[in-house]
Formats: sequence, structure tokens, C-alpha cells
Amino acid sequence: MPINLPTTPEIDALIDDVARGIENGVIKEPTDLKVTLDTEERRRLVAYIIRPFNFLKHAQRDPLATLDEVDIDQEGAIIHALTAYSVLRPGQALPEQVASFLAKHDLL
Repeated sequence: MPINLPTTPEIDALIDDVARGIENGVIKEPTDLKVTLDTEERRRLVAYIIRPFNFLKHAQRDPLATLDEVDIDQEGAIIHALTAYSVLRPGQALPEQVASFLAKHDLL
């Protein structure tokens, strides 16, 4: 099924590998999934999501620092945050602003 969340080429490749494993019968149960990433690969995958948050979290250390706009997918970061928020509140109604944003991006 298509994934509506923003991804990176590395995540897309991982998803393709899992899909092939399911098609070939290698992956039949969730416990059959084995994802092995070295430290650098993990950092790259996680950095996509946390880079803008860390920049803001540590802004007081260098108040004149800037973050290059091309390094951040602003809408993607918002989508990840709101999707995580909705996952943390299973069965609970989302605030109208969150629900409408996720619906607009076909994530509900």
C-alpha cells in the first residue's frame, strides 16, 4: 500500500526490501522482520525527523545560528509530529486543527 508519510530514499529502499520479502514468502510474521542498520545509517534516517527539533531545542546555545531551509521538509516534520501525536492518543478525538491537517494530506 502507498505510504502517505514523507520518506527518504533509504526508507523507500527498506520498504521495497520488506515488500519483496513478503512476496517471496520470506517474511510471514512481524517477527520475521530483521532490520540491521549501522550507526551512520540510523543517524541519517533519524536526522530527517529530528534535525529541525534539535535546532530549536538548542537555539539558546547559538542565537545567531540559522538553519538552511533546504535542509528541512517543514511540512514533513509537521506531518510526522502530528501522526505521532495521533498514535499516542488511540481512540481519542483529535483536535480539529490536527484532524483537518491530517485529512488534507490524506493521512486519516
